Amino acid sequence: MLPLYDLETARQGLLRRPLPGEVDYPPSLLDSLAARFGPGATPETAVAAILASVRREGDAALRRWSRALDGVALDDFRLPVDQIAAAPDRISPDLRAALEAAAGRIRAFYQRQPLPSWEAEGLGQRFTPLRRVGVYV
Repeated sequence: MLPLYDLETARQGLLRRPLPGEVDYPPSLLDSLAARFGPGATPETAVAAILASVRREGDAALRRWSRALDGVALDDFRLPVDQIAAAPDRISPDLRAALEAAAGRIRAFYQRQPLPSWEAEGLGQRFTPLRRVGVYV
């Protein structure tokens, strides 16, 4: 069972988290970001730039970033149903078992979420069901 926290405990936990500008990033990461996004770029500014371009340009920006960051040219973001169905058979049994175990753990965690959406003094959690999502990893 997940622990339940009172408002003061939640507030103190959130207040102890480092702010984005307080994190020390490895120099190699900062060098890589500077080369692609300009001097002084951080993960936060890079993500903000990517999100802003996707908001402005939609799928065209997703395609451009996929090429620039991953070297992958995507025409369509949806996989055909037959490719999805065949995917589990195209990976090793060990990887499949690990993915199934992870999915089970994630499912169990969220099934035990103790509270509905709540908010108090600017802190809280909100559950919003999504019909469809895309994930970029």
